[in-house]
Amino acid sequence: MRLIWNTMLILFGAFMVTIVSLKNAGLGAPFFAFFGQIPYHDKVGHFILMGILGFLAVAAITPRLRLPRKTAFIRVMAVLVTIIALEEISQGFLPQRTLSLSDFVFGVAGALSFGWIAIFVTSRSPKSRDPKGDRSVP
Repeated sequence: MRLIWNTMLILFGAFMVTIVSLKNAGLGAPFFAFFGQIPYHDKVGHFILMGILGFLAVAAITPRLRLPRKTAFIRVMAVLVTIIALEEISQGFLPQRTLSLSDFVFGVAGALSFGWIAIFVTSRSPKSRDPKGDRSVP
């Protein structure tokens, strides 16, 4: 199962890098125009995309850290929140992008929410147990 989570994280990470690159370059307008019809598309997009990234990061990385589940979850989320913050801050330096605190908040909320769900999904797998036997949820 780990191979599946790792593969999905890598593929989704590549997808996210592609989306961010297209947006930063001002390309892909027809693709993004479709989503512009959805009310609050920007906030919903941040919540869902960062949520999926959070889910996959927790599912793929926390079992490998050999730490109690809470500690592993916190470390993965700390790195992910840092990445989300850096990506959002970088938008302030690009004329075609907009730095937005609300986008950051929705992205972090999605990552934490979906990451929390990943703890429950991966805890059902016998191989996902912590070496110390801590099966608690953060």
